Amino acid sequence: MDAAIADARLAVLEFDDARAWLDRARHGPMGPLAAEVWVTDPSLKHVLLVRHRWRGWVPPGGKVEPGEMPRAAASRELAEETGLRNELLPTPAAVSVRSYRADWSPTLGLSYVAITDCDVPLRGQTGQPPKWFGLGDEWESVFPEDRERIQMYVRHLSAERSGQADDEVPLNEGVHSMPKHEGQKPSSKPFTPEKPTPDGDRPNPGGGQHEKPQGK
Repeated sequence: MDAAIADARLAVLEFDDARAWLDRARHGPMGPLAAEVWVTDPSLKHVLLVRHRWRGWVPPGGKVEPGEMPRAAASRELAEETGLRNELLPTPAAVSVRSYRADWSPTLGLSYVAITDCDVPLRGQTGQPPKWFGLGDEWESVFPEDRERIQMYVRHLSAERSGQADDEVPLNEGVHSMPKHEGQKPSSKPFTPEKPTPDGDRPNPGGGQHEKPQGK
């Protein structure tokens, strides 16, 4: 828990009043934390997502196992869900609070960052393919706020590289669309998830954000 508290304080972005939530929640029993990785390319124009069968396109991530550091959990989930074993940037990108389904208790989530080329080989889990998206693209997800949050972080990273303040970076800098086939348009319709089954709710041996982070 000490590592999670430290990373929550270090995170560049805070959403959902997460630090105050953690200060309250850590004094009582807490469910497992969640950790994910925002993977972008060196040009900061793309993001790597994994398609979950009923959450849609989400960053690779999962449950922090007992005794596991959140950063280590994020690296493990990245390798399991994409085949990538990249080093994570030293400073976490974001801290947030999220319920992974309406009837589950909220849990703290830490988002880390990895940078890799778009042409590296990927290896996804069965039924959960990884795919690169342009940061200007839209993708179907039950967490539509992810797109704007990742864009905010990329703007920060771009500003940090150039020595500018975040608000001096143009909104479209580092935000691009992947090339599309003729006539193809980005999807703007809400994601309609498949109905989860009881067996499907249980975490697999490797954890998986895209399985159930247990509630309190």
